[in-house]
Amino acid sequence: MKLRRKKKQLPEGVRMFQELKVKLIRLGREAVVIKGAFGKLDLKRERIEVTSARVDVTNVGLDSEKIEIDLANNRLTAKGEVKIEEHGVTLTGDELTAQPSLTGLQFKGKVRLQAKDLEAAEALLKSGML
Repeated sequence: MKLRRKKKQLPEGVRMFQELKVKLIRLGREAVVIKGAFGKLDLKRERIEVTSARVDVTNVGLDSEKIEIDLANNRLTAKGEVKIEEHGVTLTGDELTAQPSLTGLQFKGKVRLQAKDLEAAEALLKSGML
């Protein structure tokens, strides 16, 4: 006699994806691209969750174990080994919150800034990203 596992039903309005690629469009142009191994879209709560994720915005790249995007509140939260790179500057931390366009970054936990030179660090500070 074979035992069958009962498949767990997803809540209404929730979809799961593998090798996910999400494009956020702003004013008719591609503003943000999010890629990941797995993703979950919750239409009711207006949220996207992506694991093993990468976010690309213009010249900025962000990698994280998990990224959650709250579309209703325009907030992105990255958790677990967060790494962001821009023009020779690398920021790492445990958790990050920002807008999906990666402006207004707020790191939490252990944070480390590594710059290839002083000019790159000063440019990052002037950019308004932090």
